[in-house]
Amino acid sequence: MQEEHAKPHTGALYTVLPLQIRINQPALIHGIFSLSPDRASLHHLRDNSTRYKNPAEWNKWLFETLIPIAWTNLLLHKAQLHPDRSGFPHWPRDVQDPNDFFARTLHNVVAIIENMSYPLWYTSVGYVKACDGLLAKGEESEELKSALVEAKAPVIYVPVQFRPAVASYFDDCMLSPQSLCKFLHAKNERIRKWTPETKNVILEYLLFDLGASGGTKLELFPCEDGCYRALHDNALFFHRDQLEAKLFSAAKQSNLDLNRLSPQIKASLKVGFMNSTVHSSLRHRCVADMKNYALAWIFKGQDSNQDVVRLNEKAAHFVSDCWTWMEQNDWKISNGNLSGLWLLPLSNGQYRKLRPRCYWTICPPDGKIGDLLLSFARRQINRNQPLMVTGPKGVNPQILALRKAEDRSQLKVRDGNNLVDLVEWLSRIPEAVAAAAAEDKEAILQHISQLFPLCNERDRRSISNSIQVLQLFPKFIPNRL
Repeated sequence: MQEEHAKPHTGALYTVLPLQIRINQPALIHGIFSLSPDRASLHHLRDNSTRYKNPAEWNKWLFETLIPIAWTNLLLHKAQLHPDRSGFPHWPRDVQDPNDFFARTLHNVVAIIENMSYPLWYTSVGYVKACDGLLAKGEESEELKSALVEAKAPVIYVPVQFRPAVASYFDDCMLSPQSLCKFLHAKNERIRKWTPETKNVILEYLLFDLGASGGTKLELFPCEDGCYRALHDNALFFHRDQLEAKLFSAAKQSNLDLNRLSPQIKASLKVGFMNSTVHSSLRHRCVADMKNYALAWIFKGQDSNQDVVRLNEKAAHFVSDCWTWMEQNDWKISNGNLSGLWLLPLSNGQYRKLRPRCYWTICPPDGKIGDLLLSFARRQINRNQPLMVTGPKGVNPQILALRKAEDRSQLKVRDGNNLVDLVEWLSRIPEAVAAAAAEDKEAILQHISQLFPLCNERDRRSISNSIQVLQLFPKFIPNRL
């Protein structure tokens, strides 16, 4: 048999002595063949000049039965002698001519290997049986091939000329994301020893098929705490941007470490999120995730029965970034997951639940009147009627603009541009208003005088009652408005 390192050459047949018959096979074959008188050819069933077919039947039997058996035994011997070398160079060549004596040799050898379950399929981990290997499709990149070697996956790279003859024996053992997931199942101890490069390449190959054959249990995802995790036990999150990375920085065990993911994986994930083709446990954070994170990391230890609490500096920064995050992603404050979180900053330094049980506040109007309300709120003795903080250090009032009256009622945030709400809030802090400078009182009076004629009769009565309770404007007679 031709050695693997030797140059290809045409094989030959022998019957005691060499025959003048060349064959396109990597072997020298000795047999008791039925020959023509001049030893220049073999009797063949297609020969019409021969009256008796027994010699031709004999040759057919040799080539279709004994030679495949002998060839298979030789391949077994070569595999045992050189377990680290591929045996494919010594396999019989596929012949397309149906009249050729070797037309069925390759198919018969493969059939014997399969029927006898011989470990004659070469892989990087040695020779394996067909049922224990994964037949490569022939389109694998060099990076994937190297990664599969480190993964000790029994991948069989069959030369292209043999694929038509062997493919049918690997219907259930073709290399694919699903079959590789199945092979790697329960092998996390091995996976932990892989290099980061191998983990990245394997993850890229399996990324969109992790739900198959236990792929969610493979520890292939790098997290910010330095560990690799699987999707089976918990969700893993992919940051949309730097703001999100900062906002959820405490939960390192569930944040994907984007610095350790290859550019190809990051690009694939972004497309997968847009097309909803990634596994459900791999996702961007939503409002429900933000709630769970806030209660676990930011508001931990706060009394859930309190509508208003004080927050440390870290929690205050979180609330500020949280509003920016919600605005960027168009999250609606009507979402029930937000109701129990202390997200409304107040002028007294406290933070109120977004939907409290009974604690209402007011959103100050823009301009001078809003500045006056803020100064009044700061003058309160007990500061029990604070304003909601708006602007760069607070909340964008437009986010709180709810269409449904029920939602506005549950939010318990009054509108400072509404004269009824404004005057009612002033009536709750008479001491602070009384201590205001004359020009500030005059500004409030002018503001009320401008808006009062625009109100309906019901609102006018409500405003008049609140003004009378205040008793701060001796020159102000409600029935003149």
